[in-house]
Amino acid sequence: MIIRRYRQFGLIIWCLVILGLSSIPQVHPGPPLFPHADKLAHFLIYGVLGAFAGWQHPASQRLTWLHGIVLGVAIAVFAAADEWYQMLIPGRSSDPADWIADLVGGVLGLTAVASVHNHRWHREKRGEAP
Repeated sequence: MIIRRYRQFGLIIWCLVILGLSSIPQVHPGPPLFPHADKLAHFLIYGVLGAFAGWQHPASQRLTWLHGIVLGVAIAVFAAADEWYQMLIPGRSSDPADWIADLVGGVLGLTAVASVHNHRWHREKRGEAP
């Protein structure tokens, strides 16, 4: 399928979107819509990243705990690099709480996709059994 062949582009494009958003200087940030709105934004943005990361796994294989740990570490490293990068942008800062929101969102997005992926994999395997 063409979608499966090019699914890595979604992950790459989303990483570029995150870096693009991190590159926007905040000269005069306005008041937040509600307390900790920025943490929710981090959580959601990295939740999508985690979902894209989980979607990279071949459909013919079960996504194991080891795969999940490796992808989780990759998300954590990318989020840490993104937080560090924000220190270089005028008006931006690095916040460990943002990194935690990134990590939690990424892992939950990955877990959601892995659950669906493994459920489908098990269902297909049961259908092949005699």
